[in-house]
Amino acid sequence: MVEDCTHKDFHIWHTKIKKAPTYEPGEYAKYDAWRTVKVQEEDGWQSSCVAFVQTNKTSCTDWCGVHGLKCVKAMDNAGDQKSHLRPWFEAEDYVVSQCSLAAHAEAFKGQKIEGYVDTHGCDLPLNSQICACQTTTTTTVANPPMLDDYDCTTAKNFVSGTYSQISLTNYCPNCFANPKNNNPMGKTYDPHSTAHVEALADALDYCKAECNNRNCSAFFFQKHGNGHEICGFYMEAVDLNLAVKHGHQECSQVCTRQKYMLGEHTTRSPRPTCPQNSSPVTSADTCAQSAASLVGNINFGGTVSQPNFAPGCYHLEAPDHPMSSGVFFNDAGGDWHANTGFRGAVALVCSSDNSMTYELGVPRKKPAMETAPTCPTNTASLSSKSKCEIGRAHV
Repeated sequence: MVEDCTHKDFHIWHTKIKKAPTYEPGEYAKYDAWRTVKVQEEDGWQSSCVAFVQTNKTSCTDWCGVHGLKCVKAMDNAGDQKSHLRPWFEAEDYVVSQCSLAAHAEAFKGQKIEGYVDTHGCDLPLNSQICACQTTTTTTVANPPMLDDYDCTTAKNFVSGTYSQISLTNYCPNCFANPKNNNPMGKTYDPHSTAHVEALADALDYCKAECNNRNCSAFFFQKHGNGHEICGFYMEAVDLNLAVKHGHQECSQVCTRQKYMLGEHTTRSPRPTCPQNSSPVTSADTCAQSAASLVGNINFGGTVSQPNFAPGCYHLEAPDHPMSSGVFFNDAGGDWHANTGFRGAVALVCSSDNSMTYELGVPRKKPAMETAPTCPTNTASLSSKSKCEIGRAHV
């Protein structure tokens, strides 16, 4: 796919007059050579995916079929008029679009090409063309639980920030008695003791379960010199660059939620989202890394171009076509909410927001029709005023 046209404008060359439109880009108008309309308002083009495609002497029926879709309409693009359209866009500092139709030849094709009208142009092999594809069936599958694995390190045992704390053992003078995990470690942790190692694992499991219930982003476990054990839970992202190692026993540590997790699987609506305190994975390289870390070591299927599908890194469950299941990175720019259905269910692969680092995105320089400002690879925009104020201090 060269360009996703689904929610853009069609520039329709409806006569043989070879010159640029006389109106400005962004206007919906008509004159003797061109007319501009919204794609979804043009008769016959209402579909979940409309794209300018290099079909390389194949048809839109072929292209849509490869993506599990059905062609509903196809037409040659106005590629011969590129020399007129490009300067027309650039003169007003607009992004050049290739969502154009060579409509002036449609009547001739309908008369000369057998079956062209009945198939709405879908079966005509061309080097490039505009394809409109529609989904066919929808299957619902069960939603898997969110992954609750953690990355823990004893190199640090505290992070500055807002947290809430619980005690795992009694207060002093019986500082290490009656642990909530029902497996006492005693006053002093011995890493060479199997019983102590198991007791530590039970204590960490207790804190992880509590973190899961709170949907926290990270926690610390501390065993003080007097044997007292506590856990502290962070609800906001933690800056691991601020993590320190205080003078607690060596088993004390900081644990952050697993870097990658799956959002909720959904078939059509609402659009797939990430769990709280996480953001979508935004690069193909990171997507490939995440696949290996998810439960079951899910297969990474590579980069695809799926307009009107989950953007970025996603996990597809396709019960009817198991070989199509896996983690993929979608580089197409379609809008998910326009999809009217697909085969299987999809969930975003998300990165937990447990590392609070800040970097400026690319400033927006063009006028209204230009691409919106974006964040750099492997980052996400800040979503609250408080985070924005913290970020401003770091930039």
